[in-house]
Amino acid sequence: MIATFERQQSLYPVIGPIGFHSLSESLLSSQNFTFNGQTFNFNCISPDGITFAQFFSSTPIPGAEFGDYTVVYAGAGAVTAVGSTLSVVGPSE
Repeated sequence: MIATFERQQSLYPVIGPIGFHSLSESLLSSQNFTFNGQTFNFNCISPDGITFAQFFSSTPIPGAEFGDYTVVYAGAGAVTAVGSTLSVVGPSE
């Protein structure tokens, strides 16, 4: 595991066929990881946590079942992180 985030309980309001979810999570812990030859750490990428904005359909997609998931829904969203000025871990770290 490269990072652990924590959040408070939240609600998923659903209005007709559309639902939405917006919440923030705090960074509890993180460790270095390598991606495309560069070393990163969420303590540098998002030291103040992340915020989600998610939208989803409340109508199941017929025929999309896989594995243990017998009901599948479509969704889309974005995550925003407020990072530091240096998001790549330097050679001295």
